[in-house]
Amino acid sequence: MIWLILSIIASTGLFVIFELIRKLKINLFPAIVSNYFVCLVCGNVLLGEDYIFQSNTLDHPGFPYMIFMGGMFIGTFFLMGQATSKAGSAKSSVASKMSVIVPVLAAILLLGQSSTDFQILGIFVGLICVYFITKRNGNSAKKGNSHALLLILVFIGSGLVDTGLNFLSYYFGDSHVNSPVFISTFIFTVAFIFGVLIYLAKVRKTQTIAKPELLAGLALGLVNFFSLYCVFKALDSYADNTAYYWMLNNIGIVLLSTGVSVFMFKRRLDKANYIGLGLAVLAIVLLNI
Repeated sequence: MIWLILSIIASTGLFVIFELIRKLKINLFPAIVSNYFVCLVCGNVLLGEDYIFQSNTLDHPGFPYMIFMGGMFIGTFFLMGQATSKAGSAKSSVASKMSVIVPVLAAILLLGQSSTDFQILGIFVGLICVYFITKRNGNSAKKGNSHALLLILVFIGSGLVDTGLNFLSYYFGDSHVNSPVFISTFIFTVAFIFGVLIYLAKVRKTQTIAKPELLAGLALGLVNFFSLYCVFKALDSYADNTAYYWMLNNIGIVLLSTGVSVFMFKRRLDKANYIGLGLAVLAIVLLNI
């Protein structure tokens, strides 16, 4: 139970840091690049010799797809930061957690996996939830259009990341792509390299890396890595019922992020958004029955 609680707190902490980055007017992209450097250091050093990058990964048949996944990681993480900055942690957490619909649909439609009636209902409820959570009423509707687009991109991007990991595991019969070893040694490294290249090619013209960005990246990286570590530790504890863990974890993150967004950062939610939050909880339950 302790690892479940810590995974919820750590995952919510990511949204809190994104909110603080906005509030302190820190450049987001350099902070994210720094974050992945911290993550790869934690993965390759703090966890011991077994986690250090192995050259035989280069011979893996899914190697080109793994590189693509590294790009997806940093791209989606950046979108999540942008969405949190614009729309708040409550909406961003819902968009991120509802993305589970994408890999579920892909598994059913592309991999021919079976599904329950509850899961099908959960997919429909989740899609309705995304509509309500991105909806803006009254005078804020026009301003919210860009927010809605960011939230939808987070939904799609997070879903594609999970789908990509599932497909790597399915087609190459290699469960290590979902392990902390693989993610900490390879995905974080590739994401960092992509980030550095993008920064040098484009971002440095408008955003500099200074002490605030490095400190924000340090905080983000430590929380990011710790959240991943907690998830895998929690999954060990719930090895006999991982669906139950994911249900509690996702609901906990959505509710805690909402509380933080409303009470700590004074984000305003419309009535439609609260309906979306309720539907998010219902969809998470249905998808894990």
